[in-house]
Amino acid sequence: MASSSDRRSDSSANSKSRKRVVIGPGDKTRDRYSSLGASISRAPKRSASSTGRRPVPGSLSHAGRGVAGGKAEQREVRLRAHRRAVRLRVVAVLVAVALLVALGTSVYRSQTFAVRKIDVFGASRLSVEQVRTLAGIPKDSTLLRLPIGQIESNLAKSAWIASAQVSRDFPDTVRIRVVERTPAAVVDLGGKTLWLIDGSGTWLSRLSKDTTATPVAIRDVEGLDPVAGRRTGSETLQNALEIVRQLDPTLSKVVRTISAPSIDKTALVTTDDVEIFVGSSEDIGRKQQVAEKILKQQAGKVVYINVRTVDRPTWRGLDADK
Repeated sequence: MASSSDRRSDSSANSKSRKRVVIGPGDKTRDRYSSLGASISRAPKRSASSTGRRPVPGSLSHAGRGVAGGKAEQREVRLRAHRRAVRLRVVAVLVAVALLVALGTSVYRSQTFAVRKIDVFGASRLSVEQVRTLAGIPKDSTLLRLPIGQIESNLAKSAWIASAQVSRDFPDTVRIRVVERTPAAVVDLGGKTLWLIDGSGTWLSRLSKDTTATPVAIRDVEGLDPVAGRRTGSETLQNALEIVRQLDPTLSKVVRTISAPSIDKTALVTTDDVEIFVGSSEDIGRKQQVAEKILKQQAGKVVYINVRTVDRPTWRGLDADK
C-alpha cells in the first residue's frame, strides 16, 4: 500500500516543472496591451448616422427641432394665405353673379328692346295683316319677353298655315316665316257648296269668288263634313286626291272633274265628257298610259274607257261597244 507522502511528492515535482510568467514593469506584452487600450479610449465616438443606424424618435438636437418648427410654421402661414385668397375669390364671384342677375332682371322687365316691327315672309293666300292678326303678339312685348311658342301655336290654328317659325331681330323686330298649304282640288258637296282641300286631305276653306281654285274638282263623294284645318277621314276622297297628285301633264290638261262615289267607281271625266274609270290609285301610272293611248287612237269616237284592270282595258265608242 502506497503512502500519501509519495503522492504529494509527485505533485510537488510536477508543480516545479511548470513555467511562471511574471509581468514586470518592463515587459513588452504589457506595454502592447496598454497602448491598445489607450488608442481605443482616444478613438472618437461614431454618430448614429455614420454607423447607418436610424435616429431614435425624440432624439433630435435642440437646433434640429428649431428648424423643423420653423418650416411647419411657414407652411401653416402659406395655407392660411391660400384659404383667404380662395374665400375672397368666391365672394367676388357671388357678388358678380348677383349683380348680373339684378341687371338682367331689370332689363327683362323694362321696355328695352320693345317690339316695333313685325316682318312676315311666305304668305300669299293670307295677307300680311292676316298673319300679324293670327300671331297675336301682345302689345307690351319686348324681344326678351317674346312668347315665341305661343305665337307659333296661334299661327298653326289657321288651316292655311302648314308651319310657322318666329324669330327675333334685335333691336326691335319680330320675323314670322310661314309655309302655306296649297289647294290640290275643289270638293263639290252639292248645293253650290265648294271646299278647297290640300293633298294631305286637310280642309282649307270654302271656295270664294276671290279664291284662285285648281282646275280639278272632285264630286259625288258621300258622307263628307268639312271643318277648316281638319283632315278628312274619307278613304274614297283620299283615293281621289292621290289620283290627282299623280296625274301626268297630258291628262291633267283635259281632266275636268273626278267622280268618286266609291273607290272602285272612281272615274276621270274629261272636257269632252269621256269617262275613264280608274278605280283605285294603285298602279295609276300604267292606267293613265293605257287610257291616253286609247284616247289618241279613238279621238272623237270614244266615250267610255275602263282601265281598272290595266291588263284588260275596255272602251266604248259612239256607235258600238268595243
